[in-house]
Amino acid sequence: MTALKRKASQELTPNSVEVIESGTFTEMSGMIWSFFRNHVGPIWGWPGPQSNPTSTDRSNSNDVISNSHIQKTESRDNRPSAAKRQKSEDAEVKKTPSDRRSSTPTTMNRIEKKSEAELRVSEDARWTPAEFGAPLPAREPEIIYISDDDEDIKQETFSSRSSSPESSLTTPAPPSPRSPRSPLSHYRGATSTQIRPLPSSTSYDDRPLDQRLRDVLSLDDKEDSEASEGPFQLSALSKKRLQLEAEERKRKEKAEAIRLARERRLTRRNPSKPLVQALEDKWEENIENALSRARKGGNVQITQSQGGTPLHIKDFSTLLGHCSWLNDEIINTYIEWIVEAANKAAKSESKKLGEPISEVPRFIAHNSFFYENLDKKGPSSTERLMKRKKAPGVSLLEVDTVFVPICRGSHWTIGAVRPVARTIEYFDSLQGSPRNFIQHMRGWLKFQLGPAYKEEEWTTPATGCTRQMNGYDCGVFVCTNALCVALGLDTSCYQGRDMTTMRRNIAALLINKGFRGDFAWGQGVF
Repeated sequence: MTALKRKASQELTPNSVEVIESGTFTEMSGMIWSFFRNHVGPIWGWPGPQSNPTSTDRSNSNDVISNSHIQKTESRDNRPSAAKRQKSEDAEVKKTPSDRRSSTPTTMNRIEKKSEAELRVSEDARWTPAEFGAPLPAREPEIIYISDDDEDIKQETFSSRSSSPESSLTTPAPPSPRSPRSPLSHYRGATSTQIRPLPSSTSYDDRPLDQRLRDVLSLDDKEDSEASEGPFQLSALSKKRLQLEAEERKRKEKAEAIRLARERRLTRRNPSKPLVQALEDKWEENIENALSRARKGGNVQITQSQGGTPLHIKDFSTLLGHCSWLNDEIINTYIEWIVEAANKAAKSESKKLGEPISEVPRFIAHNSFFYENLDKKGPSSTERLMKRKKAPGVSLLEVDTVFVPICRGSHWTIGAVRPVARTIEYFDSLQGSPRNFIQHMRGWLKFQLGPAYKEEEWTTPATGCTRQMNGYDCGVFVCTNALCVALGLDTSCYQGRDMTTMRRNIAALLINKGFRGDFAWGQGVF
């Protein structure tokens, strides 16, 4: 197949492109615009006849560039396009003011001709910040018209709804002096908004934010909300939900407080001040006066125990005599006062936490004959005793601590059975073996608890205590260790040299008949 090739004279070159004359182009565009205006315009709802946008003034010469070929086109007044342009200009003169507004050309295409350097300078000037300290350009204040007349709003709303589309295009009437409005309301589609002034009686509330919110939302207690209701009221469902949340929060706080109280009972702390402190002068004087009266009166009672057992000068001589051993009456009476004060404190704590107060005492103190009977007669000999202590059988598990003072020959020790912690502890100031005591206590617990006794649950921690440095202060160590256990203190928080002062403290407390007044429970310890 032979390919057809153009001749050299028929080759297309940039210089061979036929340039359309400006007059011919104007005629074609005018015909097209007339067709759309007369036939398509009425269908689409265009406005009346307007000037041909393409028939603008073309008196200026334009450059038509095609690669390297440049031709000049000039306006030709002797062609039909010139006559049409003249008719368009005459029609423009005869237009009404409203038509002129609708056909006024926009300034979008009126771009000022500037060079690239001038444009760059003008843009840089727009974004260059003002110098430091230079005054800011003045701004026109925003004016908000305030009206108290509701009739103007109703009248404007009614008139805007009843007006026709043609009337909405006309310029709205100026507002009356009685009801000035914002200029924004003059625009079509704008909503008339009025801002009412605050009452003259309104004053600034300088109370804290939480109090103001509480008054506004009516979140006070029931009595306060009934007395003064705020502008916003909670629904019944919201009030019920808030009440349930408050009850649940109180229940959790109560449970947490109980848990922390139990943890404090299961652990021991050091006191904030020394446990053993010197007595005040008045109490030293009270002790000397009590002993002086007892010596002058013969066998006069100095004080008595919590159970009514009298204490005489011979009992106090074992406490205040030089290098003397404490007898069982002094030790038993002091531990009884400890138990009485500890039980009162436990009841007060339970009442504060909202716990039911049990009839079973938290602390129980056996006398020095309990361990002797247990060793000789067995656990069955203590059954009636525990009923008198109000902790028979399984109720023993509700007890915090059971004190068991022990006297073996001429040495005093003390044991502490803690059902609340499931522990058996033995405190010996001479660091003796606790094996016999633990064996007797396990048998006693098994007899008291019956099937409720689980041997694997009970532990025997080797709790240490301050060591005795002589052969006559063992009874004082027993009293001090019992005080530490009841208060929840570490049994090593005192020193052996404190025992002389501790003897005077024990004598003053026995004369005071318990932990009250100057010897209030836990005073100066935490």
